[in-house]
Amino acid sequence: MAIIERAKSGSERQAAILERIATNAPLQETLDELVAFVEHQISGAMGALLLLDPDGRHLRCASVRGLPAAYNALIDGLEVGACIGSCGTAAFRREPVFVTDIATDPLWVHHRDVAQRHGLAACWSTPILSRRRSEHEPITGDPERPVRLGAAVLGTFAVYFAVPTSPEPAHREVLASAEYLACIAIEADCAARELSESDARLRMFVDHATDGFFVHDAETDVVVEVNQQACASLGYTRDELIGAVTSLFDPEASREMRDEISSRLALGETVTFDSRHVRKDGTAFPVEIRIRAFEARGQKFHLALVRDTTARRELEDQLRHAQKMEAIGRLAGGVAHDFNNLLTVINGYTDVLLHQMPEDAPEHADLSMIRDAGERAAALTAQLLAFSRRSIIAPKALSLNALVERLVKMCQRIIGEHITLATQLEPELGSVMADAGQIEQVVMNLVVNARDAMPRGGRLVIATGNIKTLSGRYVRLTVSDTGEGMTDEIRARVFEPFFTTKPQGQGSGLGLATAYGIVEQANGHIRVDSTLGKGTSFSVILPVIDQREVTPLMIARDRARGSETVLLAEDEDAVRRLVQRALELHGYSVLPARNGEEAELLERAHLGPIHLLITDVVMPGMGGRELADIVKSRRPQLKVLYMSGYTNDEVVRHGVIVARDAFLQKPFTPAGLVARVRAAFASTPSVEHAAPSEVG
Repeated sequence: MAIIERAKSGSERQAAILERIATNAPLQETLDELVAFVEHQISGAMGALLLLDPDGRHLRCASVRGLPAAYNALIDGLEVGACIGSCGTAAFRREPVFVTDIATDPLWVHHRDVAQRHGLAACWSTPILSRRRSEHEPITGDPERPVRLGAAVLGTFAVYFAVPTSPEPAHREVLASAEYLACIAIEADCAARELSESDARLRMFVDHATDGFFVHDAETDVVVEVNQQACASLGYTRDELIGAVTSLFDPEASREMRDEISSRLALGETVTFDSRHVRKDGTAFPVEIRIRAFEARGQKFHLALVRDTTARRELEDQLRHAQKMEAIGRLAGGVAHDFNNLLTVINGYTDVLLHQMPEDAPEHADLSMIRDAGERAAALTAQLLAFSRRSIIAPKALSLNALVERLVKMCQRIIGEHITLATQLEPELGSVMADAGQIEQVVMNLVVNARDAMPRGGRLVIATGNIKTLSGRYVRLTVSDTGEGMTDEIRARVFEPFFTTKPQGQGSGLGLATAYGIVEQANGHIRVDSTLGKGTSFSVILPVIDQREVTPLMIARDRARGSETVLLAEDEDAVRRLVQRALELHGYSVLPARNGEEAELLERAHLGPIHLLITDVVMPGMGGRELADIVKSRRPQLKVLYMSGYTNDEVVRHGVIVARDAFLQKPFTPAGLVARVRAAFASTPSVEHAAPSEVG
């Protein structure tokens, strides 16, 4: 009867242990219950469950109920090997070891004294072997408790006795069942920990994703899971979002729209669309949403990946703005070329007439008015070219500190006494490659803009500094004011040509557009930061070069009359006649030609010397560079002066290198032309920048 009750109790205990394993109860409690089960089933047994150390060479005590504490301390860390007691040997051999008398068994030769000192006379031990296997791995043992060949050892299950004891078949069965239950418990716990670690890694991956993840119940649209980015982007906690519906943060998602999306998802589609999400604080931001359907445990869900597209939209806006500015710049450059030819004639002949007419003549004032209008038109054309980034420039190594210091007094006169001007210059500022005159124009334009933003006074700061980024080293020049600031709408259009917030007639709208074009042409960038009511800051960023600014020698203009012979090639009749007349008035002999081919014929027919060739760069048929090469092949001492109203890129495409060849930019005045001719004879090729008195 006692045996039957014990068997019944054992079955109940086994069922209880299996239930603990199935419910993921703590492993330690399950192992303790398992040892208690064995001790209950085998009379006089003292159970001990040891687990293999991660190093694979030692056993550690996991559950030792009835053994003396001092003995447990001694066997904790028991080595795995042959003749290392019952447990060490069982783990080494991967098979049960039954020692019925420790006093005489050779397996205990090294640990016999320790066992006997603690009253232990017999020890049966069975290795706990892993049941994990690959699909085609062979197995052995009881089909109900299969063991794979070469299975990994998880630990040992042992029972000790105070007297020598031999196992009966029922005892062996109890140990085998205990080993199997221990294996299930240990591997279930390991699998649970691996799953938990995997979940943690997945959660970490999802939470560190830059997109927001939302999992919705497909039927109710209720949010059942979100990642950290979803919470951060909306300003809600995870608990606030779980259980909510889409309309909480996406008011644009109507019922009809959700039904249409659900229908497409049911067909297996992945649905992508743009929307706007609203944060907890009420602010909105653009998003791109990509939704797909999936099923888990028989329930249908929708996974929505939400990407904040604010930065992308800003880049797209910048690209559209750049494309618009480029289109306007091309138009401006083309218009400027035609105007340059017209203004050369208008201003040139006006100068000729003014020099020939007494100042007290009635017509002198009228001609002066025409000349003033021509100067303003020339200045406007120069601004258009600067904006379009196609003006002819002479870049050189430049120190922005030196440039600012040269302009400080002029800036102070421009802004007036009601505005305080301060400079903050970086002592070790790098040099940049730029046209000094154009950068001066940028600074002056920004200063004037700052002045106009502070009609009631304020503070204006011009600062310089070095910047180091992954793409290289840069210099930053900043002009900041404490004025009215700008709205986002104004800031988005501030560099557009002819855009101005000033009353009609008080601004051309080209100042900042010109600054933009000049900086871009210098391979730099200009940006604006502004807060309404607090002020505005414009930053010009230019790449650093490894050169220092060199102060140029001043060359006085020689206005003496000449006597040399000049071959002139110009396809615009009015410009050609103006140049011919201006040169002949100063003593030069001129051979005029309407194009390159005609100029070559004149050169061949002329038996005397020709000292200088003045040629337009772009002409129908033979261009200026080709003409110069042909003529110089026969007259190697010939000087060449190129002129053009075309933009810089057009001139370069026709073979003229502005920084090397003598060049005269249209429009020009007769005085500027003659001065440039003298410079050409002096072999000082450079770009002729018209003085303010000549073009305004």
